[in-house]
Amino acid sequence: METKQPFKALSKICLNNWHYIDKKILTLNEGINFFTGHSGSGKSTVLDAIQIVLYANTDGRGFFNKAAADDSDRTLIEYLRGMVNISENNESQYLRNRNFSSTIVLELTQTNTRDKQCVGVVFDVDTSNNDVSRLFFWHKGGMIVIVCVALVADWLIGMMLENLPGIALPFTYTVLIGPLVIVWYVIGELGSLAEHAVHMGADVPEWLPKILAAGKSAVDAAGDKIVGEDEHHEEA
Repeated sequence: METKQPFKALSKICLNNWHYIDKKILTLNEGINFFTGHSGSGKSTVLDAIQIVLYANTDGRGFFNKAAADDSDRTLIEYLRGMVNISENNESQYLRNRNFSSTIVLELTQTNTRDKQCVGVVFDVDTSNNDVSRLFFWHKGGMIVIVCVALVADWLIGMMLENLPGIALPFTYTVLIGPLVIVWYVIGELGSLAEHAVHMGADVPEWLPKILAAGKSAVDAAGDKIVGEDEHHEEA
């Protein structure tokens, strides 16, 4: 029986202030998706937004509105400001005439674990001179959720110790879980970056991955020690 290889599926697209689209989230199927509609309905608008993020290329001259005739090529500023038409005196008219921000976000879902990641770009546009600044980002949603859970757990434990009589620890508790989780993630991400650098042919000291692995193991040991102490107190 053939086993399907897991992959990252494009599950959602968020578009805001992109051509004629404002505050829109598109949900996609894991399999094949069809974009249909009459000319001018926005098919190329959505596909060009996807390509900007995947190519990390905001010039777009090689792929913007590729299906259209040469004289229908679009530019980034036309997409961002939402060009309506060109007047008789050859001046462009836009939907957005005040400074604004545009966002394109792609949600990727790992098919076997259902873990989600977001990758996208934010544009800040100065309409007085059509100056555009941009920032690409990559965000692991599950990681942020776990960090938030750890920080809330720290806050909750602190509140319990401060306000509930009869509950005490053999040490002064400020924060513990949150920093451990954050350090664990940071060391793990640094290790991943080092592995990618090796695959790209960079010279990496042999001891660097070992130190990062040792650091992560130390954090794991600290967490396991806390759990062991808790279990010891419960048995007592």
